[in-house]
Amino acid sequence: MYIAGTLLKMYYHSVGRNATLLLGLTPDTSGLIPAADAARLQELGNAVRERFDAPIQTSRSLQLSFTEDRKVNQVTIAEDISQGERIRSFVLEAKIRGRWKSLYSGSAVGALRIITFPEVQATALRLQVRESSDTPLIRSFSAYKINGEPIEN
Repeated sequence: MYIAGTLLKMYYHSVGRNATLLLGLTPDTSGLIPAADAARLQELGNAVRERFDAPIQTSRSLQLSFTEDRKVNQVTIAEDISQGERIRSFVLEAKIRGRWKSLYSGSAVGALRIITFPEVQATALRLQVRESSDTPLIRSFSAYKINGEPIEN
């Protein structure tokens, strides 16, 4: 995997799991980030924008419905954490040929959760909250069809 791909994997496994990505960059003797490091960061920024700038659909609810079958292989979920992280466990489901199919089960969502899964063709996606500390406050629930090398959860 190329260097920006390694950074992208780090992004998914930190930011995509409700954590902070710390890269530990230090300036050189001129006080600037070295050009090679800056170039890698630019590649990472481009890769993140390429994957997340154009969702198929976004909602502030627990369900996304499409007007027709859509190919999907990734979602992002973000809670409004201004009143605390509330979701403790959840199941992501897709409506495929009229039936709901479980795609992923997980725990905390928090500020951002990125979930990847094998591509499905669905008419809807929903988040079934199994346990929460209070009513979940969803800031965004977005579906994507990502091209390129998948990043595992």
